[in-house]
Amino acid sequence: MIDVFDAHFHIIDHDYPIVENNGFKPDEFRLYDYFEQCRALDLEPRGGAIVSGSFQGFDQDYLINALSHLPKTYVGVAQLPLTLSDEALKELHHYRIRAIRYNLYRNMVDTSWQAMIDFSRKVQAMFGWHTELYVDLAQFDQVFALIDALDQVVVDHLGFSEIKPAQLDRLLNRGVRFKASGFGRISMDPMAAMQHMMAINPGSVLFGTDLPGTRARRRISTDDIEQIQTRFDAASCRRIFVDNAAELYLKNGDKPNNYIE
Repeated sequence: MIDVFDAHFHIIDHDYPIVENNGFKPDEFRLYDYFEQCRALDLEPRGGAIVSGSFQGFDQDYLINALSHLPKTYVGVAQLPLTLSDEALKELHHYRIRAIRYNLYRNMVDTSWQAMIDFSRKVQAMFGWHTELYVDLAQFDQVFALIDALDQVVVDHLGFSEIKPAQLDRLLNRGVRFKASGFGRISMDPMAAMQHMMAINPGSVLFGTDLPGTRARRRISTDDIEQIQTRFDAASCRRIFVDNAAELYLKNGDKPNNYIE
């Protein structure tokens, strides 16, 4: 079994609101489904980040419920209305929400980019939350303007599209991190992209299963995991599979003293 801190997976519980998106409504995928799929992939999750999907809108009750059944090495990534009160934000932080997510890929953000920037700066100042972007980096010029205004950014699914090396280096030198997830969604060679990223910044790549892989061409496979193990040495694999994500998400006493040491 391979120890992982899963930086990107979804829990889908039909006891909570599900929003149809372009006619799509996902099947249920509860915690026991997630751990069963991980076992089939020979993965041993030691912690992770449950990420809110477009089909969950701004509802976080499902996320709070899921986290209440998990150890404190699991955290949440929330999609939130930018008008949310400070008191509500404090409550979400109490329940281990640790990042804000903007879904630009499916056009879930109906506001100005300055409003997003202001909200990200606010939750970072208040709680240390970072910002996650579900976005296609083919829109590089626009995206860089947003990223450049923020201190700590994570891009989902390696940014979907291959971009020029100089553009990628600008993001990496800016401190941007990338999730090695959603290989069934992207239009690039993920291993080549990850090798370039790790060469520039060894802390930049975070492994995520993307389970259950809703709307992806395919789910993650054991072959994907084996390719990472083949293309990277043991120290780099440890960073990709565990350390990079754990160092980002486990803050403010979330990390036990004996966490995967």
